Order: sequence, then C-alpha cells, then structure tokens
Amino acid sequence: MSSQKFYGMKGVGCLLKNKNILLEPIIYGGKSTTEFRSGTPATPLIVSFAKALRLAYIDLDKRYDYVLELSDYLKEKLESISGIVINSTKNSIPHIVNFSINGIKAETLLHALEEEEIYISTRTACNKSDDYSEAVFDVTKDLTRSKHSLRVSISYLTTKEEIDKFLDVLENKISILSKLDYR
Repeated sequence: MSSQKFYGMKGVGCLLKNKNILLEPIIYGGKSTTEFRSGTPATPLIVSFAKALRLAYIDLDKRYDYVLELSDYLKEKLESISGIVINSTKNSIPHIVNFSINGIKAETLLHALEEEEIYISTRTACNKSDDYSEAVFDVTKDLTRSKHSLRVSISYLTTKEEIDKFLDVLENKISILSKLDYR
C-alpha cells in the first residue's frame, strides 16, 4: 500500500507478505536491514507512513459511513442527469464513483471541469490502456462506456457542498459540450 492513499507522504509504502510466499529481490546490492531490498531505509518516510496510518484509523467507521452517504448521494444525483450511466457496482468501494457520459469525450469533459478547478480522473487507476478503461469494460462489457469513463474520488474531507458544486458545474459543462460536434 502506498502512503499517499491515506494522506501520508509520497515515496513510501508497505508490502504485507505471507510468510509462506518467497519473494525474489528486484534491487540487488549490499544488505542493510532487510533481505528484500538493498540500501538504507528512509527512516523519516517510514515514520511518516506509520503516523499517517495511525491517523487514518481514527473514527474509521464513522468516516466510512460518511463517505458511503456522500457516494450514494452523488450516484443518485448523477443518475438523474441525462446521458450518465454509473459504472460503479454495489461491490465498489464508496470512495470512488465511476460513471460514463456517452457522446462526450472523457478527456474533453475532464479539461472543461479543470477550468472550474474541479479535478477528477478518466478511466480507472492503474489502467494500462490509453484508449479505454479495462476495469469498466470488464464490468460492463461495453466498449463505449469504458472509453467515456470518469472517476470521482471522495474522502471523509469531502463536503456535500463540494458534491453539489461538482454536480452543478458538471451539468453546465455537459450542456455546453453536448452541443459541439465531435465528428
């Protein structure tokens, strides 16, 4: 897991390994404190990782319930906008809402939202395809939806007001962009 996923510093992560799994090092050199990676551990980053992880566990259930409430609210509002289909499933984590808007290029909408200082992502994280979201395609079996995939991240720091602003701006940008001819 990577520390920045729970508000820690970039550049540090952790691997939980089953004791029965054998790992082959990919970086060779002198051993320092572990057989899995050579070199001196970055102690300040490791300490920051531990602190961020401890902080992430504060009110974890309460924070999760809040994010779930926001996620349900966002999905309900998105479903009411013409042309939007939700790609997230009941098994998806509430922190990510993935949806598609057919007829508008995801990158075009992404940049239109950036003009209003709203930053979302296209496709899904760690996607190796430049053309479509493999994860959305696996779920929907719909290449068009997977090519128009957008991803909104929500945290316990997100407010309902921010969601409402996003929805207002999104509807406005869809209205503007849907009038343009992409052919």
